[in-house]
Amino acid sequence: MKHTTMSNRQERFISAEDVTSAWIKAVKTLMNQPKNEAFNLTVRIEDPTIELPKQREFIEGYLRDHAGKLEKDHIETTAQTIFPRPLLFKCPDPKDSVQRQKFYAQFMKSKSIIRSFRSNSRGTYFQRMIWWPSWDTAKGQNINQLETIIQKINGGIASRVVHEIALENASDIGINGINFYSPGADRKLVKYMSFPCLSYVSIKPESVQKPGGKIHMTALYRNHYFIGRAYGNYLGLGWLLKFIADATGRKAGELLCVSSLAQLEFSSAGLSKREIRDMLNILQTDKDF
Repeated sequence: MKHTTMSNRQERFISAEDVTSAWIKAVKTLMNQPKNEAFNLTVRIEDPTIELPKQREFIEGYLRDHAGKLEKDHIETTAQTIFPRPLLFKCPDPKDSVQRQKFYAQFMKSKSIIRSFRSNSRGTYFQRMIWWPSWDTAKGQNINQLETIIQKINGGIASRVVHEIALENASDIGINGINFYSPGADRKLVKYMSFPCLSYVSIKPESVQKPGGKIHMTALYRNHYFIGRAYGNYLGLGWLLKFIADATGRKAGELLCVSSLAQLEFSSAGLSKREIRDMLNILQTDKDF
């Protein structure tokens, strides 16, 4: 019994080179956990800007054909709630602050075209990044958390050693952190698995005083569905990290994602355990990959 418990604990710490491999490993881990869930599932992705195209194509097709309750393009849709990459035509050079402002403005004008989930009527994660409600009534303005981080890193005034605890006051947001949980909007509405499941993102450049090097990201999910959301979440976080890296003259580093409660949501996705097991077996054994 002790050996089994230790094995399960070790499996909850996953490392992979890319988004696709990380998701596959995480789903395999959850298939072996009691109730197909795990507390504090920790996934490290060495390069979250990389996918395995053939595997992703198979995963999308398989889930589209078998998961009756998932959006057909759920990976892309989920990723865009974190970072609207299709709108980057307004910002071909993220290093240019004027282009970044046009990018933010374009998103606020067109955010309605990014299809929201039925349970996500309170906006998207990216909207909360760039339009965070200020709790400072004297200032009476919203906060662009993402732009604040970029500007402070570019100005050489941010510290890479910041101890961040996101509490209720948006005006106290740390230099290198992005908060999503809004007490005013969410405290009476958040249910068991309701938006926002992503609670916090921390950004860490290897060096602030001089350009170059890598910039890393840590993300915390309070609850995390892995069949219908996690792949797109990892992908969107990778897009976001790439944008910050480009805007600050750095390279995208690793993503560490902690899921306080990770689950395989068979019923709400419209899938059976057998169907997920069959998918994993194909991914593991098909030589075409």
